[in-house]
This record gives sequence, C-alpha cells and structure tokens, in this order.
Amino acid sequence: MVVVFLIGFDSGTVCTVLLEQNDVFAFKSISEDDSEYSNIYSSETITEIENATTNQTTTTEITTIEPPTPVRNMYPDMTVEKVPFKEDVEGDKVVYITFDDGPWEGTSQLLDLLDQYNVKATFFVTAQYLEEDKLIDALKEIHDRGHAIAVHTYSHDYDVIYSSVESYVKDFHKMDDIIFRATGERSSIFRLPGGSNAKYSSDIRTDLLAEMNYRGFVYYDWNAYDGGCDNYSIDGMISKAVREASAHDKGILLMHDTKAQSFILQTLPDIISQLRSQGYRFDRLDASVKPYQFETVADTSQVTTTPPIEITN
Repeated sequence: MVVVFLIGFDSGTVCTVLLEQNDVFAFKSISEDDSEYSNIYSSETITEIENATTNQTTTTEITTIEPPTPVRNMYPDMTVEKVPFKEDVEGDKVVYITFDDGPWEGTSQLLDLLDQYNVKATFFVTAQYLEEDKLIDALKEIHDRGHAIAVHTYSHDYDVIYSSVESYVKDFHKMDDIIFRATGERSSIFRLPGGSNAKYSSDIRTDLLAEMNYRGFVYYDWNAYDGGCDNYSIDGMISKAVREASAHDKGILLMHDTKAQSFILQTLPDIISQLRSQGYRFDRLDASVKPYQFETVADTSQVTTTPPIEITN
C-alpha cells in the first residue's frame, strides 16, 4: 500500500506578507528515511505479491503525478542533478545566514562586514537594483569572496512570476543565466519570493513545486527572521534574530540585502557575536543541506522539514 500525505500550512513570509500576519511559522514533519517513498515522476510496477490463500501473483500499476508537459519542454538545460542530503550531526549547531533581494550598490559593504567576522552566507539574488553589467560584477564579487549565490528570481514581480508555471520558469532561467555568466556556475538551490506558501502562488503552487522538483532544484524557506520588514528597532531585530535562530540546532535566518534594509550593517555584528557565544558556527547553503520548507508536494524523496512550531515576537 502506498500512502501519500499532503499537508498545507499558512505562515508569515516576506515583507508585505509578514505585515499581514502574526509572524507564526509552521513546518511539516516528513520521514528522513527517503527509501520508503517513490519518486513521483516515474511509473512503478509492483509484481509478485503473493496471495496467502491462493498463491496467485498480482500486478499493480501505479501511475504517478507529472508536471505539465508544455513546461517540461521549456529550457531542457535548466536541470540539475540531485545530491543526497547530508545527515545532521548530533550536537552541531549551525546558522545559515541568508540574504534575499540583492545585490545593490551597497552590497560590497555587507561583504566587508562578513569578511571581518569570517562568516560565509547565502545570497538569493534578483536583478531589481543594478544594470546588467554592474549586476554581473556584483555577483562575481559575492562569489569570489566565498559566498553562495542562488536564484530568488529575476524580476521579483509577484504578478509576473506567479501568473503561470511557464512564467516562473522563464524568469528563473533568465536570472540563472546571469549567475552563470558571472560565476561560471548554475544554481542548484533557490528561494521563492514570499516563501513556498506565499498566497500569491496559491493557484499554481502544486504544479510549480512539482516542476522545480522534477528539474532537480531544492528550495529553501527559513525558520528564523530578523524582522527587517516589520519596523523593529535595531535592538529588537538583534533580539528577534538571535532568539529565533537559536531555537534550532540548524537555523536558516532570513535577512535582506537592499538599500531599504542597510541597517543590517548595524544589527549583523551583534547577531553573529551572540550566536557564536552560544556555540553556533556559520555556513553556506547548498543542495546537500536538508531544507526547511513551508509547503511541499508529493515528491518526498529529497525533503526533510521540521515539526510545527510557533515563533513569537
């Protein structure tokens, strides 16, 4: 018998969404034993099931869900090979600091600060703030200084990217091409604007997540947030980020790399120092790190998420 559970949660996401909700994050618990699940993008035949009384053999055909065929044929090069997730090491306390939405003209100052504290981070990037030549230079600098770069989207325009799966894939491919020109590497991970449960993507969410899983990409939400979109004070943002990141042995901290949130240059030193004093190390995300995901589809072969939790201000 094959049983698939599809469970949905609604939670705070980024700036505009967080303002409308109560900053409560929910996660789903899925078995870490990947072997008990089938990949949803293949058809399996189960044979030789012995009937205890008749000794007859039964053959059962299982047809599984596939992404929309027209989308699958777009950009055949936009695929990556999935790698096994690393097992979490007991007692290892790590925070993955992630920056959404940049780069912008002030990103170099952030990189200088990260160098000063010997911290490597992950940048989920867009093309919102820089002309293409400057954008390529900025991405190259982020990469050359040892940080991870991944797609957040090209336009960050919710009305465009979430209008259809095709539109999202087109936007993603455009940003990934720019990253490749800057670094010589393709993205294997990404973050959806608003998070994987954004209300803006509700009409296409199941097909979109299935499509990106089919192509091999791993998406990362977060289990900690600095409150940068919610008018916290400097001390309030430091306290919130440290409290929420330290609620987990593996924290994925959401911050933003934009001119409007350049105050992170004031908050980040204390966030890093306080987490370090609690025994945390800092690292970059890559496709071998088990993700936190607010929403998933039936492909559980590569997904591990946390149980439901509540984070309060």
